[in-house]
Amino acid sequence: MTSILRSAAAPLVLLAALGACSSSSGPEGSDLPAFSDFDDALSYAENVISSLDTVEDIYADELPDSGTASYEGFAIVAEADSDAGAIGGVAMELDFGAESLTGRADNFVASDDTPVSGQLDIAGSGIADDYLGAAIGVRVSGSLEGTAGYTHTIDEDVMMAIGADADEDTVLLGETSYDGTSLVTGETVGMDLGIIALEQ
Repeated sequence: MTSILRSAAAPLVLLAALGACSSSSGPEGSDLPAFSDFDDALSYAENVISSLDTVEDIYADELPDSGTASYEGFAIVAEADSDAGAIGGVAMELDFGAESLTGRADNFVASDDTPVSGQLDIAGSGIADDYLGAAIGVRVSGSLEGTAGYTHTIDEDVMMAIGADADEDTVLLGETSYDGTSLVTGETVGMDLGIIALEQ
């Protein structure tokens, strides 16, 4: 398994956990995926993950010096010790010249098939090489609210690994763990966030 796929391990585990229990515009050039229900969101996420088989590590000096790339994918917000969570659509744009990444996650649907309001903003800059290859640090911030009325606020740093598939299109993957408010109970619990997006 390449290191870029190892960086996807957490989102894969989160997806498996959420799967067991069962349209807005993004940056210019991207459409933010929207879902009719949780099964639709889960199917979309599984399709995105299935395309990771050909993804390999890439390093900063292999990336373009200019231009932009648009990405679509999904974000998972899940409780670490239960099967409660939500999947939302992600749209992002990477400016290679400015080395900046901007976007958002929205249209979340919970694992109990109820809608989740709110969105997460994604922004960061500075592409560098780490032990996984090329990566860009971003801040993911925003609030989500489920039908139980509890608000889950995220304000976390996430290192987004950059990989390339067989067609030399780039892929963005990131994950982090933190403590946050459960959308189900309102209690403070361990949470996991995973993001995977493919170049369009």
